[in-house]
Amino acid sequence: ICFDGSSTDLNSILFCDGCNAAMHQSCYGVHEIPDGDFFCERCKGIQNAAALSQYIPFDIDNSRHAVMCCLCPLQHGGIKPTTDGRWVHVCCAIWAKDSIITNLTDMAPIDVTNIKTQTVIDTTLTIKKNNQNAAIAAFHNNPNFGKINDTYPSKIPCIFCKISGGALRRCACETASCNVTFHPLCA
Repeated sequence: ICFDGSSTDLNSILFCDGCNAAMHQSCYGVHEIPDGDFFCERCKGIQNAAALSQYIPFDIDNSRHAVMCCLCPLQHGGIKPTTDGRWVHVCCAIWAKDSIITNLTDMAPIDVTNIKTQTVIDTTLTIKKNNQNAAIAAFHNNPNFGKINDTYPSKIPCIFCKISGGALRRCACETASCNVTFHPLCA
């Protein structure tokens, strides 16, 4: 979440026993280190979806796509629930100027309803990247991303993942001709 690798006794870095994501206790809202296994909110969400699969269709083989950030195409990391039933990386929420972390002790839920996002506009784009292909393809093919609220003023894709969707940041260089946009976690 904060990308600081230092750890203290009062703010340890925890590793999720489901996905191995690393996060500080305070950054992720974990008050006490649990005895036994620690599962992040994303892994708990996937476990809950699998447990409900007898009532709601759930493909366990595609479970990594069950809980994804609504502001970027990356699936791994410190994801928390939003106030409107979606999921968001805490880092993405921090970088989005109109997000509200409603409980700073628990770092959730996060209100992202006022964030200007652009919908995915190119679902046929083939990304020729290394290990992020599956995550990016899932972002394009996931029907939930067609439900993003507003339309961002531009249709310029992220310079890293080439996806025109989610919450993109613009370069702050103040050059009128600069069209550099990016997802915070891609950068």
